[in-house]
Amino acid sequence: PLEAQAGSMGSAFDACCGCGGGCADSPPGWVDTYGAGCETYEGNEWCTPEGAVGAGWGASWGSIEDFAVDGVSALAACCACGAGAPSKVVATVTTPTRTTTPLTGGA
Repeated sequence: PLEAQAGSMGSAFDACCGCGGGCADSPPGWVDTYGAGCETYEGNEWCTPEGAVGAGWGASWGSIEDFAVDGVSALAACCACGAGAPSKVVATVTTPTRTTTPLTGGA
């Protein structure tokens, strides 16, 4: 099983978004002082997944921390900016059932 192959980042289920693990922005729904959320930071390349300022961030804007709300900046809140919180999505798989009706009488 994959759990037996766990390394320093845990199993694939813990580390891989496609495997049901991954990251969640924390706090959920975080926005900066101008109302820009994590999706905006990611889409505009304002930060990097390594937790640094991205190519899209304007030097004249100041630091990302200048836009923090309650002391939390995108660099601490957003998965796209190398932060967030571990998340595990539980997938539910349903298997369709097939119902058969016996034939009665002769044909």
